[in-house]
Amino acid sequence: MPFYARFELLLQLTGRFERTYAPIAPNALPHLSILINASVANVRLAFLASSRYRTLAKPQMRLSVRNRCSTLALECEFSNFTAVIQTIIRPHLAMLSKGCIHRMPPILLLGQAGVGKTQFTRELKKILSVPSLFLDMAAETNGSGLGGSSVFWANASPGKLFEQLAWGSGSIPVANPLVILDEVDKVNSSQYNPLASLYSLLEVETASRFQDQSVPDVFLDLSKVRFILTANDQAQIPAPLLDRVRTFHIERPSAEGMRKIAQRIFEPILFEYDLELSPVLPAAVLDDIPRLGPRELKTRLEAAIAIAILDNQSELNLASWRQTDCGGGLRARVMGFV
Repeated sequence: MPFYARFELLLQLTGRFERTYAPIAPNALPHLSILINASVANVRLAFLASSRYRTLAKPQMRLSVRNRCSTLALECEFSNFTAVIQTIIRPHLAMLSKGCIHRMPPILLLGQAGVGKTQFTRELKKILSVPSLFLDMAAETNGSGLGGSSVFWANASPGKLFEQLAWGSGSIPVANPLVILDEVDKVNSSQYNPLASLYSLLEVETASRFQDQSVPDVFLDLSKVRFILTANDQAQIPAPLLDRVRTFHIERPSAEGMRKIAQRIFEPILFEYDLELSPVLPAAVLDDIPRLGPRELKTRLEAAIAIAILDNQSELNLASWRQTDCGGGLRARVMGFV
């Protein structure tokens, strides 16, 4: 057996993760050699050995009537996302309910912090019944998160998108997962642009033959992947990226919308800690909520719940709620000396 063939077999059997030098081919010149990263080779071999195809995930509610009910409920809870639901989500679900292979257009949710963008994507994931991948783009310093790292580097590895499509990352791999790219306006692109791979991923033609840099000879059809981008400042987003997405400006929730958000945040907190408090927020507390943002709201609700439990209350009353309003923090107890 030629040495290069024995080397590939060795990679399959041992799974070593180290630098290894091997001849290019039997007829290569003696002084020619290439650097092969064993971990990347194993990824390639394992992927090629698996099935070449991934199924398209479908919503649990297949009937168009039920899909309409689910989007109406979503619109009721997120009234400031009505344009997104009516323009993108509802038509997409309608096409899926007809058995069509439909690509959801990539969208950008633009709005100030705390308007509910992250919460909306979580609820949308439940309706779509699809695996998801969340990337905090503010923490990305290069493009390896999306497109993998080049085989030029000894520690080359596949990107998270490749892993999602190939292995499923804890769930059954599908061809149309939901990919959420958070805070794309805060990327650090001083040297390596984390958004570089995104330009080809958002175009159908190029996404249908996408190559992860760590496995350049493997082509992936990512044309059915659903992308949702979020950002606060449109001025910080490159124009070519804006040309590839549908942009929706998300306004602050209405007073009634904030009351619904408060109730939706309150109940899971009680469930998570198994607390014996009434799951319904009193009207007096709800009337004070619309002036807050969702992030501050959650922080204050958690603090008010703790105060209510400490005082052995059966429900979160207005007194406990008001104790959390002290310049953004809890009221401090004064300690003095005589």
